[in-house]
Amino acid sequence: GRSKFPLSGNFVQRLSEDTAKALEQVQYSSRFAAAYYFEPSDFAWPHEWTAHYFTEGDVRYVAHDTGKRGATEETVVSILVHSDRLLGEELQDETSPFETASKRLTSDLERKMPEVPWGKAAEVKVHKWLYSQVYRGVGNLR
Repeated sequence: GRSKFPLSGNFVQRLSEDTAKALEQVQYSSRFAAAYYFEPSDFAWPHEWTAHYFTEGDVRYVAHDTGKRGATEETVVSILVHSDRLLGEELQDETSPFETASKRLTSDLERKMPEVPWGKAAEVKVHKWLYSQVYRGVGNLR
């Protein structure tokens, strides 16, 4: 049915000039996300955990995505990786297929998790995550 409170128009047009200017100053961090796909016959996840955060380096988050989702019937094993904010800033002008970002992520993964055969991934897809989160909010707050 119809809403009792229908929305219409553009809220930006209703903002005060000060609020609009403050919102224009908000800065977002960029990151890279990468998916590493492995053939199940070539690879088994070697850890009990399905997601892990790191406090240093280019890679800050790794997830055994297939395991995390309980997707036991999928034909590939997927590992999802997020970069840190600094890599996103450093390589903000890099374009697809993001070769430098891919090499940096893989190198850091090989150092942090040498038990995973990163070089044997059947496919690697890298995505630039242009607006991953607010870096400096309204009033320059972090």
